[in-house]
Amino acid sequence: MSKSEVIFDIFSKKLNSLVNPKFQNVFIKSLFSIGVLLITPKLISILARFEIITNDLIVKIEFLESSDTTLSIIGSLFVLVSAWLFKNERNFEVQCQKLEELKDEEIVVNYYVCEDHERLVEINSGDLSNFPVANSILHRNSVMKYLNKIIASHPRSYRHANYRGACYSSVEEYVDKYPDAEKPNKGDGSFSYFQVIRNLSKDELKGIAKEDGLLQLMVEHDIEYPIAIVGGYEDGCCGIDLQEEFIFRKIWVSFLVVTNNTDKTLQLKELTGETFESDTFHPLKLGSSKEKSIDIPNVMLSQGQSMVVPLAVLIPPLYAFKRTELSPTVGEGNGERVQELKHESIYLDNVEDCLFFGDKINVNKVVFEHRKKVMSSSVRDFDLTNMFTYNQHWQCGSCPHLFYRSDSLVYVREVLAKCQNAKMSKVRIALLFQMKLSNL
Repeated sequence: MSKSEVIFDIFSKKLNSLVNPKFQNVFIKSLFSIGVLLITPKLISILARFEIITNDLIVKIEFLESSDTTLSIIGSLFVLVSAWLFKNERNFEVQCQKLEELKDEEIVVNYYVCEDHERLVEINSGDLSNFPVANSILHRNSVMKYLNKIIASHPRSYRHANYRGACYSSVEEYVDKYPDAEKPNKGDGSFSYFQVIRNLSKDELKGIAKEDGLLQLMVEHDIEYPIAIVGGYEDGCCGIDLQEEFIFRKIWVSFLVVTNNTDKTLQLKELTGETFESDTFHPLKLGSSKEKSIDIPNVMLSQGQSMVVPLAVLIPPLYAFKRTELSPTVGEGNGERVQELKHESIYLDNVEDCLFFGDKINVNKVVFEHRKKVMSSSVRDFDLTNMFTYNQHWQCGSCPHLFYRSDSLVYVREVLAKCQNAKMSKVRIALLFQMKLSNL
C-alpha cells in the first residue's frame, strides 16, 4: 500500500465506526448513560450545597435530598456493569487485533509446556492426538531421549508425584520420631495443608526411590538440590490422625511449535540457536547469545500444519509459586477428566530453582523456504512468564478445605475433619445448619 492508500484506509475505518457503531458499543454507552442519569439527582442532592455567611446576612442554597435511593442503587449497578463490559470489550478487541497481525506472518511460533505425565507418555510414543495444536508432527530430537529415560524408569503408567508413608496417632508421636520436623508456614501457600513437614535423609530417599522414576534418577545422580519433602496431615476421609506423605518434584517438557500461517506449503530449513548437551540435572538458565545451526528435517508443512520441537525436560521446584493467566482458559474433555490449556505467566522465587534434565535447546531463529524464497523469522527466548501450558484435571469433588485470603492465601483446616465418623445424614444437617448461620 502507498502512503495515501494507508491514510485513506485508516480514515474510512474511523468514519465507518462513527456512522455504523457496533451494537455492543452502543449498548455499553446507553447502559452507562442511564446509570449516570439515575444517580445524578442523588449526587446533586448530596454535593450541591451553597452557603454565604456575613455579619448581617446568611445566604444558604441547598437541594432537597431524594428520599428514594432505589433508583440511585440501580444506577450505580448500571455504571459498574457498563464498566465491566467496557473492559471485556477492549480486551476482546486487543485479542482480535493480535490475530489480525498474525495473518501477515508466514509462520507463527509459540512455546508450550506439558505438565501432565500421561500426556507426556503419549508424546513419547509419538501420539500427538491430545496435543493442543491440531495437525502437528513431532521432531524427535535428543531431548526426547531423556524424557524416555524418566518414563522407562517409572514403575507405573501414571504418576502422582507423591507416595503415602506410615500412619501416626498424633503430631507429637511424629515429632518424637523425627525431631527435625516442624510446622509449615501457613501463609506462604507451600504445603499449608500439612500439620508438620521435614526434609528427607539420603538413606530415606534411596529407600523409596523405586516408587518413582524421576526420584530414582535424581538419587542415582546424587542431586544436592531439594528433590523431595515429607509431611503429615490429618486424613479425615480415612479417619487417620496423622498420615505421612512424600512429595516429589513434577515433570514438565517445554516445546517450540512452528505453524505454517500461509495458504501454501512451505519448507522448514533449519533452526538457529544453541544446544546445551548434558546427561544430568542442571539449574535452568534462560536465553542464549549464540546462533549456531540446529539440524532439523527439511519438513514440508502444508497450510495450518505445525512442527513440535522438544526444548527441555523441566523439573519445577517443590514450593508453591504464583501463576497469572494472560488470557481465558480453554478446557475440553469427556467423562472424568478435562484438559485445560492456559496462556499464563509463572513466577518463581528464582528461575534456577527449576532444573532441567539432559539436553536443552534455545532457539533464536527459524529459517524456511516459501515460494522458492529462503526467509527467516526471529524467535523470542523461552520465558516462564509468557507461554502456553496444558494439564489434565479430574472432574470430581474432594474433601473441602478452608482457606482465607488477606495479604496471602492462608490455610485454616479441613472443613469436615470432625465429621469423619458421622453418618451422611448428620453431615448434611451440619452443613445446612452452617449455611443458615452464614446467611443470618
